[in-house]
Amino acid sequence: MGSFGQGVRKTFIALTALALVSAVGFADELFLDTHYYIIPMGLISMDLPSLTEAARGLGYTVIVRGADEVTAYRGGLPTEEGEEELLGDRPLLYIDRGDVLLAFSGSDFDYTLRPSEAGHELVIVPHIPVAQGAAFGIALSQLYGLGIVGSTMGGDAPVAYEKDPIKGPPPPEGVPIDSDIYGLVVASDWFSAAATRGIDRDGLRIAVVAEKLEAATVPPAFRPFVIDETDALVRLLAPIHRIVELAGSGAFRLVRVAYEPQPPAQ
Repeated sequence: MGSFGQGVRKTFIALTALALVSAVGFADELFLDTHYYIIPMGLISMDLPSLTEAARGLGYTVIVRGADEVTAYRGGLPTEEGEEELLGDRPLLYIDRGDVLLAFSGSDFDYTLRPSEAGHELVIVPHIPVAQGAAFGIALSQLYGLGIVGSTMGGDAPVAYEKDPIKGPPPPEGVPIDSDIYGLVVASDWFSAAATRGIDRDGLRIAVVAEKLEAATVPPAFRPFVIDETDALVRLLAPIHRIVELAGSGAFRLVRVAYEPQPPAQ
């Protein structure tokens, strides 16, 4: 594509993003640097091979996890480096068995697009107070540049969470989920939150134990994630964005961290 065509495309992307920002009614308010913000983005359809190639062409670090193998790229080239060396890179595209996380960093704010129970969500982490509309527009422009278009992107107001709370946010009422697990689900960075909380993570999934109610069975939607099971407990490696759905299914007394029992002290 020539320079004129590229300019037209960039202008179209910018105008589309600005129109969406206007349409969803972002107020002339600020994202404060004391909080991070989660914005529901609705369902987003992605062509994963095209997205991977676009990200590689732009020099993103890319990690693609399949059922049995992991492929990684840095600066557009294949790399044998381990995940621990790559997770801090930005921009980062992480694809885990079809689930997609995109992470970016900037001088004024960082942002991440990731799966959510309702489709996808955008997490904005300001370093300084920034105008909501401007930040959202910048994020949308970059996502549009990768060919990412959603059906209801940004249709709901952002939800604010304190960056350094004394006590984490409470789980939704009536959902029997451990506070550490819920804190991870709504954390701004799933990777660091799992490491900090000592939660076993495999890609965009975590190991949890669900304590069954009497005579309850695992809902069929979660059967593919079961690792092992007894009459009372089931251990799962489930997608982070579906843990609250799992806990709220009505089958469990509690969904908690999958810790290993320790022998009594001598």
